[in-house]
Amino acid sequence: MMDGSAPGYRRIGEDRIAAVMIGVRALDLVVLAGGCLIGYGLRHGTLAMPEPYWAALIIAAFVFQGAGGGVGLYSRRRPGPLPSQLAAVLLSLVATFLVLFAIAYLGKVSQDFSRSWAVVWFFSAVFAMTALRIGLARVGSLAPVWRARAVLLAADGGGGLLARLAADEGRRVDIVACLDPVRDGARLARRCEEAKADVVFVVAPPEGIDDALRRRLRDLPLRICLLIDAVGVDHPLVGPPEIIAGAISVELYPPVLEGGGALVKRIEDLVLGALLAVILSPLMVLVALAVRLEGPGPVLFCQKRFGFRGEVFTIYKFRTLVEAAGETQVGRDDPRVTRVGRLLRRLSLDELPQLFNVLKGDMALVGPRPHALAHDEDFAATVAIYAQRRKMKPGMTGWAQVHGCRGEICAPQDLERRVAYDLAYLDHWSLGLDLWILALTPLRLIRDPKAY
Repeated sequence: MMDGSAPGYRRIGEDRIAAVMIGVRALDLVVLAGGCLIGYGLRHGTLAMPEPYWAALIIAAFVFQGAGGGVGLYSRRRPGPLPSQLAAVLLSLVATFLVLFAIAYLGKVSQDFSRSWAVVWFFSAVFAMTALRIGLARVGSLAPVWRARAVLLAADGGGGLLARLAADEGRRVDIVACLDPVRDGARLARRCEEAKADVVFVVAPPEGIDDALRRRLRDLPLRICLLIDAVGVDHPLVGPPEIIAGAISVELYPPVLEGGGALVKRIEDLVLGALLAVILSPLMVLVALAVRLEGPGPVLFCQKRFGFRGEVFTIYKFRTLVEAAGETQVGRDDPRVTRVGRLLRRLSLDELPQLFNVLKGDMALVGPRPHALAHDEDFAATVAIYAQRRKMKPGMTGWAQVHGCRGEICAPQDLERRVAYDLAYLDHWSLGLDLWILALTPLRLIRDPKAY
């Protein structure tokens, strides 16, 4: 691994956090169902809801879970600050009820539902989910599973700040390593991996960080927060800062999409992804049969790849290579490609199962394309800014792909061009750009000579 790049290692406690998040998802569903029943009971004096109301509850459950996943409510990382969690809850509920209202209006069935029931349902869900997050934050401050494992990057150990962080009453972080920006800068990624860190706190001022260290920090798949000692600060602060052990915490390299933008993109993925999965399901069945009938071997090819912020996920594709083909890039006229696989790759039909990655939340419809783990680390060693692509979920298609950046990477220039398009997409993301890329994709695939 090149110094400055960071692998998508599995952080300590992640399994426990995942289990807790499953419980939180279940509690949210209970709250959503309870609010629906309470609203109906108050309006009609009975809990025996008719079928249309149950249908509304089922739709709301799916939409809320999907919207919540898009804004980080159920992240496999440790929860963020309480205000951001509460904002994510509110955004997810608003999105859920807007979808319900849109379905009722377009289906011309809005008259079948009580408005007072919907109002009680919405506000009871807001209140209960807010109370749930406050309670979890209170209990979580005492539980190691919720505490972030932090690396402190500071000259001379950060002075008294290290002692204050260690003795913080809220116990929101555990300092697992204290590194010197000069002595340990070149090995920062490796040291963070060894410490199984979740966040890096930088005590040195931004102007005291040289370009090489700044790049290494930017490329880490972790939260990077600048800590400003609040002791002695006598000027007013703009906005609600996060305070940790008396220090102001400011995230230096936040995700490209947060809050409303992340919610919009997640709704886009859920709505269009589900629609495409339904429309293309007959084609996927035919492709699966063709792969199975051609010869022995699994229908699906599953492979580990780096996702958002370096998290590893399993990508799904229809198998196009012979078994035990290895991870070497596929070239033109590659003998490992099967006869059916050659057609599938030419039309990119082998990528269709990734619609389920999109619905799961591992991928997006549009974003930087993910590569095999071994290739990813080689690419990070070739292009210094390569890891910045991980600031957004990987996509089934992307800005680079509609500009002809597909197929085998034969030279560093090919990779540099692809990364340049990916980062341009991150800088200029919009819903309109996503829809334009999705519209261009099938047209470009038909004429792309690099599709093999």
